[in-house]
Amino acid sequence: MRLRVRGPSGAVPITLPDVATWGELLSLISEKTSVPDFDIKYGYPPRPFDTTSISASTKLTDVEIRLDGEQLTIIPRDIQAELQDPL
Repeated sequence: MRLRVRGPSGAVPITLPDVATWGELLSLISEKTSVPDFDIKYGYPPRPFDTTSISASTKLTDVEIRLDGEQLTIIPRDIQAELQDPL
């Protein structure tokens, strides 16, 4: 499974085996983007990806959105808080 992850410092390709889990993907995204806490958007134009019901052990092939070939946009949560609550 191949996808592209766009974070604050640019885009990186990610390749995972088809048996990979949601938890493995989140860990790899965090590693590649250096963002520990984030929200995800997918597609073009980017749409919010509700990940609250996905457990860490869920296989990526069982996620409701087809992730193979998808672009995920990573939004750091600390940046979101700053945007929503300006001084």
